[in-house]
Amino acid sequence: SNNADPTFYVKLYGAHNDTGNIFVVHDDQIGLNLTNTFLVFTEEDIGDLLKIRLSWEGQSESLSSVIKYLKSSLWNWNTKAAKPVLEVRRIRVKAGETQKKFTFCVEDFSKAQISPGESLTFVKCRDGWEVKPRQRLPM
Repeated sequence: SNNADPTFYVKLYGAHNDTGNIFVVHDDQIGLNLTNTFLVFTEEDIGDLLKIRLSWEGQSESLSSVIKYLKSSLWNWNTKAAKPVLEVRRIRVKAGETQKKFTFCVEDFSKAQISPGESLTFVKCRDGWEVKPRQRLPM
């Protein structure tokens, strides 16, 4: 399958304050090998965003996760269900009020894979997403 249906939460760590776990709403399934976009909203002023923790809810942590697990198990009853794994290397953030863009890279590149019940931590990094000044080419 080229899609996954995880239940994600993010925790935002700021210079002034941290949020609790914020449920990530995604209308469509997560496309594999694609860029997926989500809106995460907090009313708290956390200051400058320093770090992000992405958590994939475990298969028994909520009723919706239990139902998703049972559905996938029923469809795969004759085969051993493989543990779902996603690789997440970076998260790009655009701040709502200022529209500033930031990139957060996984803290440990050797551990960029996430499965149900696991978390990944992302820290600010540079990856060329900054707006570069345009140069005119002589014609």
